[in-house]
Amino acid sequence: MKNSYFWYKNIVTFDLIYKLNLKNSFGLPKIENICLNSCLQSIVENPKTLLYSLLAFKILTLQTPTVCKANKSLSFFNLRKGMIMGVKIILRKNYMYHFLCLLTLFVLPVFKSIFFVSHTGCLSIGVANIFSFPQLHFFQNKFFKIFGCNININILKGNSSFSKLLLTGLQLPL
Repeated sequence: MKNSYFWYKNIVTFDLIYKLNLKNSFGLPKIENICLNSCLQSIVENPKTLLYSLLAFKILTLQTPTVCKANKSLSFFNLRKGMIMGVKIILRKNYMYHFLCLLTLFVLPVFKSIFFVSHTGCLSIGVANIFSFPQLHFFQNKFFKIFGCNININILKGNSSFSKLLLTGLQLPL
């Protein structure tokens, strides 16, 4: 955690001030939060399988995730209003930098995933196998099914070009 936070504070901020020609650090783009979410069809069919994804997210982030429910009925997905769809968790401050350090050092070099940067500058990463994280690798045989998750890195005060400079400064591949 300390490595990625100090890298951001001491190196990336000064680099961005020089590259963007800013007068002070108040106009810099910052990472607001990191959101992890997972929706599974097996949870809709059998709500008891929700425990596996709750446990995986709790081991991964050291926080309890929240359960997501359907807002409206969709007959195509066999969903009714109020049914459990998946889990999500929002990381801020120390937990965010700890997860970012884990993501850049151990997870992203291992696999090729889909990266998408929106026009607001937020980065979305699709992870097909959640067991590529080192905390969950040892518990892979305890889970009934391999599932994935989406990782959204939300950036405050940034358009697409500013946030691409921030993300490449934090050594995230684009």
